[in-house]
Amino acid sequence: MVAPKHPKDFSCDEVGMWLVAIGLGSKVELFDVAGVDGSMLVILSTDDFAELGLSGLQGKKLMTSLESAKAMAEGGGGGGGVDEATAKRLQELEDENFALRQQLAAYQQASAPPPEPAPEPAPAPAPAPPPPPVHHAPAPAPPPQRRQGAVTGHVVAGAAGGAARGAIKGAVVGAVLGDAGKGAAAGAAGGAVGGAMGGLGARRRARMRARR
Repeated sequence: MVAPKHPKDFSCDEVGMWLVAIGLGSKVELFDVAGVDGSMLVILSTDDFAELGLSGLQGKKLMTSLESAKAMAEGGGGGGGVDEATAKRLQELEDENFALRQQLAAYQQASAPPPEPAPEPAPAPAPAPPPPPVHHAPAPAPPPQRRQGAVTGHVVAGAAGGAARGAIKGAVVGAVLGDAGKGAAAGAAGGAVGGAMGGLGARRRARMRARR
């Protein structure tokens, strides 16, 4: 029976393959950058493992696997097998390594970030407000029309009455002056003007009484 290779004889590439075999493949690059080969691997401490990016649980797992590999290499170099004590120790190391694997898997699962919650749907837009009511103002009433005809009638009536009265007064004046025709004409003209002015005055007085 050929004994397995002792860890102290591992090359840098073999250290990387061994890390993959024991479930620490994510640390291969860190060990390769640091130039860790077999001779360095067997003398590393837990503090060194922490500097290489291993957690406490990962460092313990590496140490257990390393002791198991060393025991297999040292025990298999004799007469074709391992003694009972070595076999028992190897079994204990294998059991411990298996338990550490389970603990490491549980730790990695617990430390994984929780999934992001699904985004909430956007709220529906608020309904548009109803348009303001339209109030139609009533059309303004037409302004009162002035009764031009009534005003003219008052003026004409006043002028006619004034002319008649003026003619009578003119006849008297003509008799005094000795010319009845001229006196009547002058009296009629003056009476017409006075009668028209009187008609306008009567119209104003009627409007004032209506306002009261």
